[in-house]
Amino acid sequence: VRENRIRTRDGEVLQFEWHGWPCEDETGEVECLVGIGLDVTGRARAEQALSETEGLYRTLFENTGAATAVIEEDTTLSLVNSEFEALSGWTRDEIEGRKSWTEFVPPEELGRMLAYHRQRRIDPAAAPRNYACRLINRRGEVREAYATVAMIPGTTRSVISVLDITDHK
Repeated sequence: VRENRIRTRDGEVLQFEWHGWPCEDETGEVECLVGIGLDVTGRARAEQALSETEGLYRTLFENTGAATAVIEEDTTLSLVNSEFEALSGWTRDEIEGRKSWTEFVPPEELGRMLAYHRQRRIDPAAAPRNYACRLINRRGEVREAYATVAMIPGTTRSVISVLDITDHK
C-alpha cells in the first residue's frame, strides 16, 4: 500500500491510497500489474481533525489548574492529570485503572459521595454538580476540597475537577 497526494485541475488536493497485485501466467511469470487507487481524502481529513481535537482536549485536561479525573461507573479512576497526581501523592501509573475514587475519601463522607455517584448515573440533575468535600492523600493527610462533577455525554463515565482549598480555609 502506498499513499500520495494528487492535485486536481481545479487545485484541490486529494489523498490517494494505492493497492497493486501482479498477474502471473501459468508458469509464474509476471505478465502485468493490476492496481486500484482509492480516494481516502475524507478519511485522511477526519484523522487529522481527530488528532487535532484529541491534542486540544488532552491539553485542556492536563492544564486546567485543577486535579481532574475521569471516573468509570464502577468508581475506577481511568484517567487523571498531573494536578491529580500532585494532590493525591500517587503517580498516574499507580492510579489509572487501579484505584477507585472511594480510596481518597474519608469514611464519614463516603456514603454521601457514593449516593451522588449513583444518582448522577440515573439522573444527572439529581446529584449536586458542585460541593465541598474532604480527600485523603497518600500520606494520610485530610485535605479540604471543592469538587465539580459532570457526566460525559453518551457514557456512564463522569469527569471530576477538584480544587484543594485547605490553605484558603
